[in-house]
Amino acid sequence: MPRAADAVGPQNEAEHRLYELIMEGLNSGDGAEFERVEEFAAEFRARLRNRTR
Repeated sequence: MPRAADAVGPQNEAEHRLYELIMEGLNSGDGAEFERVEEFAAEFRARLRNRTR
């Protein structure tokens, strides 16, 4: 189904889940800085493995 022109916010379950993930990330605390992309990737993968759903 096409998105309504005047739509605000998530329109379906997939968009709602994506919105929740984005908000979780934004509200998860202070950011971290990485010297190299490899360090970020390792941290990101570790967090995904340890994540509870």
